[in-house]
Amino acid sequence: MDTKILFLNLSNDDDNFSKYRKEMLGTIENLLNNDKSIELKKYKENKDEKKLFCNDLSDIDLLILWVDSEHCNDWIYFSEEIEKQNQILGFFVIFGIKEDKIKDNMEKAMMRNIYPFICPINYTNFKAYLQAVVSGIKYKKSLEKFKQDIWRTDNLDSLVDGAFEYLKTDPVGYDRASISLVDNRTEEGNRYLFRYDPQPGYDQQSGASYRADRNLQKSIEKDRLIKNVDRNTVLIIDKIQDKNKEKELGELGWTKEAATEDIISWIGLAAKYQNRTIAIITLDQIQGKPYEPSDYRLREFLKDFGRIFAQAIVEFFKKRNQEVFEEIINEMGDDLKSEVLITQILQKLKDKLDCDNCNYFSVAYDSDKKEIFLKEYASAKGIFPKKTEKSTHPFKKGVGIVGAVLEDGKSRIVPHAFEDKNFVPTLKHPGDKLSLLAVPVIPINNKNKPNRIIGVICCYKKKPDYFTVYDRDLIESIALSAATVIERTQTLEFSNEISSEMAKLVVNPDKTKLLSQICDYALQVTSAGSASIHLLQHLGNNQYRATGEHYTYPPGKESPPRLEGENTGTTFQAIKLNKTLEFSRENDKLVLVSSEQPDKISVTPAPEHPDVKYKLVVPLKIADEKQKECLVGALYLNKYSEEPFSKVEKFAVELFASQAASIINDQNILLENTFRSKAREDFAEAIQNITATDNTDKLLKDVAEYSYSLVKDDLRFLGYPSCSNLEKQQETEQQWNNYVSILSELFSYVVIRNTKGEWQLKANWPMYSFTGYFDSNKSEGISKEIEYRKSNIFTYDDREVQGKKQNDRDILKKYALKDTSHSLLAVPIKDKDERIIGVICLEHSQPYAFKELHQEVIEHFARQVAIAFQKKNFVNLLSNHNKILESLHTSLHKIVRESPKNMLDKAVSETREALKAESVIVIPYKKNMIGQASFSIDIDEVVPTPDEDLRSFIEDTKITSLDVYNKQSGEWLDSDKILTEQQKLFNKLSISHGLCLPFSAGSSNKIGVMWILFSKSLDRDQSEKETYTYTLYANQIALAYANSMKFEELKYKSEKDLSKEIDEDHKRVRWQAGAWFLGSILASIAGFSLIGFGIYDLSKNNPGFLSSGSAAIFSGIVLEAVMVLTFNQGKAANERLDHYHKELYNTGKLNILLSATEQLEPEIALEEKRKIIQSVANSWLKSPDETNNSEKTQEVKSENTQNKT
Repeated sequence: MDTKILFLNLSNDDDNFSKYRKEMLGTIENLLNNDKSIELKKYKENKDEKKLFCNDLSDIDLLILWVDSEHCNDWIYFSEEIEKQNQILGFFVIFGIKEDKIKDNMEKAMMRNIYPFICPINYTNFKAYLQAVVSGIKYKKSLEKFKQDIWRTDNLDSLVDGAFEYLKTDPVGYDRASISLVDNRTEEGNRYLFRYDPQPGYDQQSGASYRADRNLQKSIEKDRLIKNVDRNTVLIIDKIQDKNKEKELGELGWTKEAATEDIISWIGLAAKYQNRTIAIITLDQIQGKPYEPSDYRLREFLKDFGRIFAQAIVEFFKKRNQEVFEEIINEMGDDLKSEVLITQILQKLKDKLDCDNCNYFSVAYDSDKKEIFLKEYASAKGIFPKKTEKSTHPFKKGVGIVGAVLEDGKSRIVPHAFEDKNFVPTLKHPGDKLSLLAVPVIPINNKNKPNRIIGVICCYKKKPDYFTVYDRDLIESIALSAATVIERTQTLEFSNEISSEMAKLVVNPDKTKLLSQICDYALQVTSAGSASIHLLQHLGNNQYRATGEHYTYPPGKESPPRLEGENTGTTFQAIKLNKTLEFSRENDKLVLVSSEQPDKISVTPAPEHPDVKYKLVVPLKIADEKQKECLVGALYLNKYSEEPFSKVEKFAVELFASQAASIINDQNILLENTFRSKAREDFAEAIQNITATDNTDKLLKDVAEYSYSLVKDDLRFLGYPSCSNLEKQQETEQQWNNYVSILSELFSYVVIRNTKGEWQLKANWPMYSFTGYFDSNKSEGISKEIEYRKSNIFTYDDREVQGKKQNDRDILKKYALKDTSHSLLAVPIKDKDERIIGVICLEHSQPYAFKELHQEVIEHFARQVAIAFQKKNFVNLLSNHNKILESLHTSLHKIVRESPKNMLDKAVSETREALKAESVIVIPYKKNMIGQASFSIDIDEVVPTPDEDLRSFIEDTKITSLDVYNKQSGEWLDSDKILTEQQKLFNKLSISHGLCLPFSAGSSNKIGVMWILFSKSLDRDQSEKETYTYTLYANQIALAYANSMKFEELKYKSEKDLSKEIDEDHKRVRWQAGAWFLGSILASIAGFSLIGFGIYDLSKNNPGFLSSGSAAIFSGIVLEAVMVLTFNQGKAANERLDHYHKELYNTGKLNILLSATEQLEPEIALEEKRKIIQSVANSWLKSPDETNNSEKTQEVKSENTQNKT
């Protein structure tokens, strides 16, 4: 390679130093004659040429500048131009000036790496400098050409072959050479053999010793010799065969090996780039001229070569890796399946690395054996068939190359598989002459957390020492970028598959099957070791309770969620923060892993999981009716390794949890609708049977039995065993046996209020539920508690506290009839007035047995039972009412027939008998002058005549009596609601209830009050409803009494008026009769006197027709005839008056009889009136002759009777 020298003279030819200039040029020309590769150009100082020269320095290797005193500083200009173009490799400045004038220039030039000379020139030194600079320029140009050549190549083999070829030439040369690439990520600086020249005959060797120098490939820190090379960059050893140098060689780290016994001199070169050792190059000289340790130029050349080679290697692999990475990443399709995606990546790696095959192993978890393993998933040659049995797998943690990667999460380059202790040989791959590269697939994670492996990529080539650290870096970068995509793609695919599988379970009434599938799938999408799920019920206001429906896989005990207080459990925190939470174990606590929470939140872990390292709590969210988020449950994942859950795992679980929550909610809705549908059918049958039952005890037994049956069908989930292989059991028999055992722990009973108002347990189901002793006070207590609360009692578990004044544990202890009961549901039976008449109770020995659905169904049943009770009570009320009315009606007929004097006595006795009362008292009130009731009571008027106790009662209740009298409305007195003194009197009279009724014949005719005293217990509701009947009955008696009294008064008045009228008529008739009698006597005397006078006159005087005597006689006769006629007319008038009096009397009797019929029933009264009127009419319609004959006959009979007398 030619070296171009430019000589530029900036002085005059006739100066004092021209002789030295000519001698110097002669020295250069002599050098040119000996080395034809050197070319010299001369220039004379010229401004235009100077300008042209500064623009054309690209071909100049060495500039020799001669300056005089006039141009002594021009070299600075050229120096600056050279620095700008960075082309000239050497610069000599010769000062043709006196020495005392160039001191500063000499110093400045040397500081710029310029060789300064002064005249006179020492040509020996000048020549030596010139030869050294020319030689250096040749090396630099040679290295530059080598650098350009290897940078232009795009083939790794060409790059390495060019490096070997360059080292074979002067000034190095070698007989054997090796290149090992250094892994700078390891502290020890592991070396991996990259190339060997010349390549050994592998086919002529066998076994593990086919390469004697393989033992030399030790890490830098473990090899003293290579460590010295790495520290010194270049280490040259000569005279290796000289035994006198054994100690010195030992100090350097040289050892006698089979592969080194023929070496006479050796070079170790650390090829460095950016101060990092990229490769270790060794050169062996076994014959010829040995290397000289003192050859400085050789050392510098090797260092420069090492830098160039290291940079070329780094840049080549960097470019290749970048191209492959971008190609693979760009070819990742969004719509690809995970298996196709992984296969594409593996195929691309196989092609780019030119290896035999690349495989992908996915990480799986064997929950039965609690171990992580790798399963074959995909290959560059195709997709592995899915294995059904996961218990048989060869790639356990720590077993095999990929197992070792899974164990420590570190990539492994295996130059020769047969020599690696972790390699497990197979018939297909015994390991001889086999290279392996295994890289973990780790998603991007928090640097502060341990790595989490989701798979391993393993490439192999049936050639030793094949894979490099840069191949590893390529696969690691691809794995790092593709890991999240792979994991999320697999997660989405698996989620879709899970969704379709779980959707089939919606119609399955076995909720445990669904929960087990959720746990199983959750374990498949994560690296958790166990999973459990608990269903929750939203109580409103962000409050929840556990329903008791849960599942744990692997089967085992799982504590229920702790929701009772602040910071009590992981579930409470998940509900509070409304998101997925991860907890890590610190000492004996689980601490929330969160960067958002400034305060450290810790909870006490459940005792059944002491070895849990990480716990993930995933709330199962749905949208409620108001489109607000609420929880249907919580999923718990426990991890027993030191690796936390990844973001992708959390994403997968949250996505899966969303689907699971929706399916759980759908199944709940379907089961609830099914349950409600069946409940409606059972309701119809239950209510029909209950309504048709007349016997109260049987009715209550039916209520208890139907309450039991309505709930029992929905308690099947409690009977299913919590294990994964449920389908392997004897399903029908096993499930039925468990179901029966669960139902045997369920019982129901009914508490009802008896006639005394006391709560009493009246029925239970099954009948054998209370074969042993139980505290009956508890049944009364729970009824009183419900009566106080006016609502249900719904306990979930005796270990929970719901923030109430009285927690569930106290409720169960106080009111549960059995000590083994952990769940209690009590629902009141309310009438239409919201008054509690009974309680339906259910108890179960397991916690969380009852749900809101059970409560809803029993509440509806209780309402139906209340309606049935109401109907039955209404029927009983009507029946009793009719009986009372019939009895009162019968007694009323007996009473109204009595005279007023006996009517009250009869009313008292008949009413007492009809109502089965202890006593009946009628208290009349006196009327004062203005017609108002007097405040004093005349005891003598009370019916019946009271004894001393009744007198006390009347006296004590006179205020109540007067109040009823004034208000005209009935009032009840109960023995338990009166004053103590009155209560003693009630007890003495054996009275439990008293009813005071108004005794009046209308609002304007108040008579008094009637007291009805009962000794028996009464249904106050029914009795109060019958108060109107009692009042009506008392008023009917009072009306009858008033009417009777009025009838007596009218009868007396009619008789009195009739007698008075007859007496007046009799007096008038007698007076008239006397007058007529006197007139008749006088007329008779006058007539007789006239007749006597006439006779006398006739006797005295002459008789004649016209004589006075005849006239007197005639007048007397006429007078007597008139007197007789008058008498007869008077008699006839008397007879007519007597007949009138008789008819008047009969008419009075008719009025009395007709008035009396008004007291009879309308139907009877009408008939009786007809009979009375008919009998009277018959007598009135007789002919006068019949009447006269009848009267004559009566007169004759009367006369005969008188004659006989």
